[in-house]
Amino acid sequence: MKSSPYNSLPFVSLLLFSQLLFAQENLKTPNEIIRDLKDKLYVIGETSGKYEKFIEAEKNAVSKLQEYMKSGDPAELVSASKSGVTPLMNASFMGYSSIVEEMLKSDKVRESINVTDSKGWSAWTNANFAFRQAAWICNPRIFEDPFSYVPLLVTQPYYTEYHENRYKNIRTQLEESGAKPDMKGLIQI
Repeated sequence: MKSSPYNSLPFVSLLLFSQLLFAQENLKTPNEIIRDLKDKLYVIGETSGKYEKFIEAEKNAVSKLQEYMKSGDPAELVSASKSGVTPLMNASFMGYSSIVEEMLKSDKVRESINVTDSKGWSAWTNANFAFRQAAWICNPRIFEDPFSYVPLLVTQPYYTEYHENRYKNIRTQLEESGAKPDMKGLIQI
């Protein structure tokens, strides 16, 4: 049988399709990207604690989120956990201002900006709570539990060495994108 370029066309097509499918399957969801950033910041805090490393990890997470936003399922950008927490709420809670900034480029995210979780908290409410900064004052019992205290302590350079308050930055971004500055409906903490 004489070889022809058309004989290999089905194989090449299958190969390209499988690579595309494989790349799609390897994309991490926004919630996974946020979780991985949290873990990476903790490891950096426990090892070097160098601010440059924190920023490098943040940029890497933003890059992965950009990749996801180009090729992933847009529904995952606003998918809620069992308790109603969306990736935007999660990033706002953690003070990840660059992640919030990137997520707000999505129409789908901006359309759901005022969604609340099962406790009545929105992304804006989470940014106002500023957990990684306020936990020390709002919950002094945190010092009794090293499993709570140490992760907060070792990641502080990420929050304190930034050129502006990350949580304030998030609040501003959210408000400029249409978030209602409203704490009505919050279930008592």
